Amino acid sequence: MRVLIAYDGSDGSNASLDDLKLAGLGKNVEATVLSVAEVWLPPTGMSAGTFEPFPTYTPPEIRKAHEIAAQAIEKARSVANEALTRLSSISSSWKVSVEVRTGSPWEEVVNRANELDTNLIVVGSHGRSALGRLFLGSVSQKIINEARRSVRVGRKPPVSPSSARDLIIGVDGSPGSDAAVQEVARREWPLGMRTHVVTAEDPNVPMAFGGLNEELTKQEDSKSERRSVQTIVEAAARYLRQVGFDTSAEVKQGDAKKVLLDEAKRLNAHCIFVGASGWTNSLDRFLLGSVSTAVANGAECSVEVVRSRDRAHT
Repeated sequence: MRVLIAYDGSDGSNASLDDLKLAGLGKNVEATVLSVAEVWLPPTGMSAGTFEPFPTYTPPEIRKAHEIAAQAIEKARSVANEALTRLSSISSSWKVSVEVRTGSPWEEVVNRANELDTNLIVVGSHGRSALGRLFLGSVSQKIINEARRSVRVGRKPPVSPSSARDLIIGVDGSPGSDAAVQEVARREWPLGMRTHVVTAEDPNVPMAFGGLNEELTKQEDSKSERRSVQTIVEAAARYLRQVGFDTSAEVKQGDAKKVLLDEAKRLNAHCIFVGASGWTNSLDRFLLGSVSTAVANGAECSVEVVRSRDRAHT
């Protein structure tokens, strides 16, 4: 699994590193730590770790700007190396490298994730470091919205890792929520993990969903495109039970955002998995971008916004 970790040395980004202990990523991980210096006039070749002399005559203002940029880049490199040390305590089997880039933090993170064909981007929920406040809510939100990869917003895990036994998965029967269910199923979790599949039924919004996935729904009426929310949530739960999870299925009344946040709090869940998008036509419903972003911003626990691996290349 290829993981890009956006890191700025703040408490928020350190929490996102500690949270990886509970992310079920397994041992076969190639992780790249990326720190971004928010400067736009770096010395030529500086981001690659090389130095080139100034021309014979360089205006003092330009020279000063380059010097400030060089200092910011070196600071970013030092910060990235701190993450390397911290990650070594999580898994000695991971292959970890560090990189430094300059420019807009969210753009550099998204672009590098595409270049590396990353499966997952890891960000902190907030940050206030000298590297340009990389993980303020607005930047993390921009990464969630613009990335073509899954994004995990890591928050401080429970004091005792053994108490982190509950995951919530929001579903609505769309391809986006299918991807969230399947991602949970393919991870390597500790024994005793419990999954809770949740959907929201808003009485003010008519329901009209497609199938969860063909293997699970072939026993249903294949000619019907309308299935109850109960069928949707039970199909997802049945899939997870088939691969060995202790899984509950619940339909809650109300707004999807509030339902997921309330359930996470009630269960003391350590992570919420949601699809990046749901139905995107006139049937717009549950896991639209506004919902996944709102959950990522509002949750007290970590949130993983999942994109289909096929769609990452579109």
